[in-house]
Amino acid sequence: MKALKWIALVLVALLLALALLVAAFLQFEPVVDTPPALRDHPNAQWSGGLDGGVFFEVIRSEPPRYYVEIRYESGELWTAGWVTHPSARPLKNTDFLGYYGGDTIDLKDSSQLHLKRVGPSK
Repeated sequence: MKALKWIALVLVALLLALALLVAAFLQFEPVVDTPPALRDHPNAQWSGGLDGGVFFEVIRSEPPRYYVEIRYESGELWTAGWVTHPSARPLKNTDFLGYYGGDTIDLKDSSQLHLKRVGPSK
């Protein structure tokens, strides 16, 4: 009889914990992973997370050289310039991982490209 009371008590505690957990999750707001596509640059590719990121767009492709524009989430131009990609395969908008200012662009394959800036740099 005592064992049955303990089982009932544990089940009630688990149900209460589950109800509190569900209530906590209902308080969270939905998270938008990516900002909407840029109207004036529909081919630009977003790379970033919840704490920010940038849009990358290859404007001119003259392999192994590529002219890249890097834009803020708002669409405003951050910087632009030429990069040289030594791989035989073409460089695409989706290949970029991050840009944190300076002269280096990170690619998703863990390599880095040197940016020779041409446009504004803020």
